[in-house]
Amino acid sequence: MTKKSIYRALVRAESILNDQVRIVVPGWGSQSFLVPISIFPDNLKALLLKIQLPYRFHAKVNLAADKPQELELHDFEF
Repeated sequence: MTKKSIYRALVRAESILNDQVRIVVPGWGSQSFLVPISIFPDNLKALLLKIQLPYRFHAKVNLAADKPQELELHDFEF
């Protein structure tokens, strides 16, 4: 991943299933995919478990990824 491919992007948490969060990154595509809840900071994790979903927030995302498995999310803003 190169620095040029990292952008601030909207992320939508759709649902939580066990220890996985189904998310959509509209700037990358309309496909939803699962990520481990452990990638989120504790305060966002607690919020996601408490509120009614969907919930939108921003994160730095490598939008140049070819597959969902290659997406990296960090620097969450909510």
